[in-house]
Amino acid sequence: MKLMLGPLLSAIMMWSHPGLVPPAAPAAPPPTVTDAAAAADAATTPADAAPTPAAAADAAATPVTSAPAGDVAPGFVTVPPVQVQPAPAPVAAEAPKVPHDKTGETIDEDVALFGTSGDAFSNGGQSETLSFRILTQARYADEWYIVQPRDNSTDAARDIANATEDDGWRMNRLFLRAVAKPRKWIQARLLVDFAELRWGNRRNTVKLAYVIVRPFQRTRVTVGYFKRSYSLLELLPIADFEFADVGPTDEVIKELGFGGRDMGALVQVEPLPTKRWLNVSVGMFAGDSEGRFATVAGVVTGRLESRPVRRLRLGADASYRPRRTLAFAEDTADFKGVDFLDRGGAVSADVTLDIGRMELRAEGLYGKRTDMMSRYNDGTTFYLGDCPGGLCHWLAGWGLVTYRFPVGKRSALMPAFRAEWLEMNREQSSGKRTYLTGAVNYDLTPELRLLVDVTWRRIQPASQALSQLNEWITFGNRIYDLSGTRLTLQAQFRI
Repeated sequence: MKLMLGPLLSAIMMWSHPGLVPPAAPAAPPPTVTDAAAAADAATTPADAAPTPAAAADAAATPVTSAPAGDVAPGFVTVPPVQVQPAPAPVAAEAPKVPHDKTGETIDEDVALFGTSGDAFSNGGQSETLSFRILTQARYADEWYIVQPRDNSTDAARDIANATEDDGWRMNRLFLRAVAKPRKWIQARLLVDFAELRWGNRRNTVKLAYVIVRPFQRTRVTVGYFKRSYSLLELLPIADFEFADVGPTDEVIKELGFGGRDMGALVQVEPLPTKRWLNVSVGMFAGDSEGRFATVAGVVTGRLESRPVRRLRLGADASYRPRRTLAFAEDTADFKGVDFLDRGGAVSADVTLDIGRMELRAEGLYGKRTDMMSRYNDGTTFYLGDCPGGLCHWLAGWGLVTYRFPVGKRSALMPAFRAEWLEMNREQSSGKRTYLTGAVNYDLTPELRLLVDVTWRRIQPASQALSQLNEWITFGNRIYDLSGTRLTLQAQFRI
């Protein structure tokens, strides 16, 4: 009886006064932790916070689940589950973007910023230590000429032979270029035209052979055999030219000794904070392209080139011959005639505007005649000049426009139109020439181009042939350039 009375009184007291005995704290389910977290939990939990045996038994019978946030029993210190983040996957280094021109050629920016270079392949494909390029131009041409009245049939035949000299099938160019770039600050270039061997011109086989050195960040020095820095016609890459022929003005500046290839040295500097704002080129050349009668400063050239905005290029240059330069007028087995190019100078200015797929280029040129035909005939020589006073000047101008239509992913269609005007004797208003050319270029791939070129020309009667400006002309053997129309079909391949 006494044994039953004790528990009964305790139950009555707990029922009537529930605040006298604190309720047992419910056992919280243990959180899911790693071994390291469990060790940290054991080290930070007080000894008096250990659960009772009954609570431990209840916890053992309860499934292990993660306690929801904010539902933790008071008095317990819990460690949040350790979230093991997976290691990030390695990110492949992004390849640097290589600039390309409109034809898909890579551009060497270290060289391209130094203005037009006169290289046949522009400034592409020079990132390797040693690289080679090949350019072939096979063409077919046909001429429709207008005969001028002559005193005899022999002179008329010479005019026709001169006009149709390049008709029919021929290998126009067969270039092989090698570029060696062992260091970023130095490179060497060699350009050979094997097509010259077809016509027996061994002297003209080597087109370029020079070394480029960058002693400072904004300075470039070129030494060797390369193009004089005069006229945009000479400095543009021939592999990208939109027409079959460069034109008569280019032939004139070569015959007069202002442009063309020569031995010499050229210094280029970019003095302004923004490199493209101004490029200054100053060169000194031998003056004789064959190198037989070269002097220290036979020809001095200078060029200023600027890109005030990226789509606009402005250029101005000058070429001056300070003294007479000896040369062979004719060099055959039977006769060697020694001649000279007279002293004189020439200037030019050019502009290039690139508007998306359209490009416009124009240039004006003016200079003194330095060729044989401009000299005063004093009766002691065997040629007749077209400048009786011995002091004549020439004037020329040209402009062209092209538009590129993409065809698919790799092909493009590019029509082009050019107008050119040349006057060989300003004092007598003689030797006037007008050329109009229309062409269609079809780039099947960046390597293969097909070209159709039609050129109409009108030449003032009795105009001396440009190819004879520095040849010995005996009485009655003068050749005239003829008016007419010329059709050229050309296939160009470059790799």
